[in-house]
Amino acid sequence: MWSAYRDAEIGVGDVVVDLSRTTSLQVTGVASKRAGEHPKVRSDRTADLFGVDEDELVYHCVFLPDGDDAISPPSKTYAYPASRLLRYPVEEATPNERLQREWLTNVLEELAVEANELGAQQRICLREVVSNAFGSEVAGLLEEFVEAAGGEA
Repeated sequence: MWSAYRDAEIGVGDVVVDLSRTTSLQVTGVASKRAGEHPKVRSDRTADLFGVDEDELVYHCVFLPDGDDAISPPSKTYAYPASRLLRYPVEEATPNERLQREWLTNVLEELAVEANELGAQQRICLREVVSNAFGSEVAGLLEEFVEAAGGEA
């Protein structure tokens, strides 16, 4: 069941390490352009060193504070291809799950409750929307939550 959450993948809010400079960053977003189309990634000389694929995702990141900079908020985001980043599993230091997992679980539970108020055709459309947005595994989780909430998937 939990494999649908794609824990190994980088997500918004994650702490990552830039493999080129070994600096810590936080992911603030995902670029609309892939690495091959993104002007900052294409012009970066390290792209060749890391074998950046033209179709890989590009993440917007901010540098995490270090030393004297710890009191200054970030002022700019930087574009990094996925192959240059390593997700740092900060959740392993606490008993908590990844924030993204908790958020997705809450959203799916709310959708499941609302789905029980919908007709069969609307539930099919909802499942299709979730499947298109998050993948078939997450859509399967939605069905499990709908059944647990007393409805039909």
